[in-house]
Amino acid sequence: MENQSSQMLNDEYKNLVVLEKYKDNASGKTTKLSQEMKFLPSGLVHKEETGMGATTLELKCKRNSIIVEPIKITASSKAYKHSKSAKTKVLYVGSETKFHPGKVSKGAIEQYANSRKIKYKKIIVVADSLYRVIDAIGEDVFKDYFLLIDEADSFQMDSTFRRSMEECMSYYKRFEPQNRCLLSSTLLDFSDPDLVDEPKTIIKYDQPTIRDIDVIFNSGRNLLGAAIERIRKLLNESSKDKILIAYNSVSGCYDMAEHLVKEEIVKRNQIAILCSLNSKSKVDVYFKELESDKLPNKINFITSAYFTGFDLNESYHLISISENKRVIHSLSDKRLKQIAGRCRKKLLSETIIHDMVPLNSKIVEVSKEELLEAAQVQLDSIKCIERQYKKSRILKEIFLQVTDSLINSLEKNGYQYVRINPNTNQAEISYLNIDANLELNRTRFELYKNYKALTIKLQEQGHKVNFTFSQNEEEVNKLDVEKQDRITKIESMIGLLRGVKSERDLYQLDGLKGLDSLQKKILNNFKELYGHIDSEQILDMISEVSQKRDSRELNRLIWAATYSIMPDDHIYKGRMDKYFKIGARYSPDEIQKRMNLVHMEANINTQFRTNRSAVNYLKRIFKCKRYNDSTYGLISSNPYDFKIAKLKTDNMEQIIQQFE
Repeated sequence: MENQSSQMLNDEYKNLVVLEKYKDNASGKTTKLSQEMKFLPSGLVHKEETGMGATTLELKCKRNSIIVEPIKITASSKAYKHSKSAKTKVLYVGSETKFHPGKVSKGAIEQYANSRKIKYKKIIVVADSLYRVIDAIGEDVFKDYFLLIDEADSFQMDSTFRRSMEECMSYYKRFEPQNRCLLSSTLLDFSDPDLVDEPKTIIKYDQPTIRDIDVIFNSGRNLLGAAIERIRKLLNESSKDKILIAYNSVSGCYDMAEHLVKEEIVKRNQIAILCSLNSKSKVDVYFKELESDKLPNKINFITSAYFTGFDLNESYHLISISENKRVIHSLSDKRLKQIAGRCRKKLLSETIIHDMVPLNSKIVEVSKEELLEAAQVQLDSIKCIERQYKKSRILKEIFLQVTDSLINSLEKNGYQYVRINPNTNQAEISYLNIDANLELNRTRFELYKNYKALTIKLQEQGHKVNFTFSQNEEEVNKLDVEKQDRITKIESMIGLLRGVKSERDLYQLDGLKGLDSLQKKILNNFKELYGHIDSEQILDMISEVSQKRDSRELNRLIWAATYSIMPDDHIYKGRMDKYFKIGARYSPDEIQKRMNLVHMEANINTQFRTNRSAVNYLKRIFKCKRYNDSTYGLISSNPYDFKIAKLKTDNMEQIIQQFE
């Protein structure tokens, strides 16, 4: 290989491969890996630039390959592009796209893997569907195929909200070391001890790519206004050019889009927001999916779902926004490189707009060792809970619920370093989450602790950087798109339920597609109450409480309604009548004790740990009055004044379990 050198480096990387960037000077095109290499190396491969053609090399090389991509448009478009004949067909496995409108069955995967017409099998799969390929081919896949995980850093960074990323890494470790590769142009360090001995390779050009970057610092009060000002300037200079704005906030992208329309800077149909399908309803008419290697509109916003893994074969202006009030909105220098690398032509301009981490935020640099220690503490704690709970016949049944609740709480607060393996139901250290936390901490500590740190970092990397302060005063109204989206979905479901005239109408709604979890919950709850409580009344009540930020009020309402229509001979209702009498008064401690007796005698595992929770629960069943001596008097039943048509006649045990 021309101009290739291989040498021992430091402990981080063992091999260095240097390619002549413009081997064919006449064409002016950069040299691709497939021109110089027959196969990608195994192990950790860091290509120093995007667009070197690493996945193309794997698709052309003479071996069976499974290539895992982080997003479906990348996987689908590459499979489509390289399927030039029946003998060179590349199989795409993932959800439907423009290029692949139908979902591939297990049988189709098996047929492809066993085809004699296709000498070297090439399968491109999205991360969420890798298990389907493994399951279809069977154990032979680990010795007969080479596994390439492309954009490996996104598997680390996205693992906090896409659990399938962890599963991909579990499969990766089952392939023979010579049959696997983790590839990225911005590869992060791995904390997983199983990957310590992976061979490591750097692939670079003899001439690095130098970016011209305008960095604009804003105090943070008007970050989106600074972005709007930049968009105005670019449009004034050339109204024909496309603009791409990268900002990891669905609501922020929507706010800017609405501002651009309101101020008549562009028309509504000239704006596209490319985000995950889960956020489609939040951005309304602006939602678009990438269906080609061209941007869909004049003004285009992307969130993290589109930061990596796709190619754009056109020139455009790029604006990246890094907001540091919240960790999720921060962009590292590596992310900024990935975003810029989506352009396979030449960027017309690149602008980075950022603020600082708030001065009152306590940023403490953490080490890998500290996070691994914290992960082990979490793991030991869960194992301790498991040992103790399994001693009790009652408690061992809810162990998984308790651990799920604990892990969800850790995730919500940004401290989740363990996960439950879905295949074994056992807790284990989440090394990808540790990797992500280390990178997020580095980003905030090194790049955004002061206003000039990012600029200095980019200059150290060899880029040409023009730094300026933003004096913009344009304000962008922040709309609560999360709340509005929730209200829209609720009212849509309530509207459908108001049209129900019979049980047949009601159960036909079960076949509706595209319902989210809240809409399904409202539908299922209404089905249980239909015919027993006045429909208009309960729908009005559900509509009101469902608009709260969480589901607690809805849960309280439904449980109160469920209790009110229980048959009089139901065991739960009988125990409540035994321990609580209308007209009597009880202290909070007595209410807690009596409620726990009710649940124990009704064979319900849930026990009330505080008298406050017991009192709040009792208020769902009885109208209560609090007296000066802190006791509660029971005034009457049916505190919500439900218009009851008839009581239930069945056992209702499933409903009881639902509200434990």
